[in-house]
Amino acid sequence: MHIAILGTGQLARMMIQASEDLDVSFTLGRVDNDDTSAVLGLAPVVEVADYSSTQELFEALGKPDVVTVEKESISLELLKSLEELTRVSPNPVSVEVAQNRNKEKSFINSIGIPTVPFAYAATPDEVAQGVESVDYPVIIKSTEEGYDGKNQWRLKNQEDLAEYLAEPFKGEVVIEKMVNFSAEVSMVAARS
Repeated sequence: MHIAILGTGQLARMMIQASEDLDVSFTLGRVDNDDTSAVLGLAPVVEVADYSSTQELFEALGKPDVVTVEKESISLELLKSLEELTRVSPNPVSVEVAQNRNKEKSFINSIGIPTVPFAYAATPDEVAQGVESVDYPVIIKSTEEGYDGKNQWRLKNQEDLAEYLAEPFKGEVVIEKMVNFSAEVSMVAARS
């Protein structure tokens, strides 16, 4: 089986390393000028932007049996066009949900899995209302392009909110209730 991974970060490295005992080969697609140091020497790397058609990219990726992603910020248009040529897993709809914290939290709640209390806001007024509904302390997070602490703001009181609102508006956000926790667990699951 040949797998193409879009993204060249540490999750791509871990996928490749975890498959060492399997009959699997890989090609990596570098997107958005990603750093490739995590995957050097593990698999061929293809520059996605170098190809003007999906068919050409598909061939450059080695005509994979499946295309997957190692981060959520991959073009949905690209994934949908690759889906016409091969299996894309997770499917583009799942990636679209994962790309937006509001969609992700709303979906998780809709299937009966609880999350911390949160509010969605698309304007400064909605931010103030959301903070009031969730109550301090809160973490405000951009709905998109936020990870590893990026695009996040911790507010403990009214003064912090006033400071946040005094800055230019950052765009759509979710406001999450801060909760105490003793551990954080990340999980990647696969089935054969």
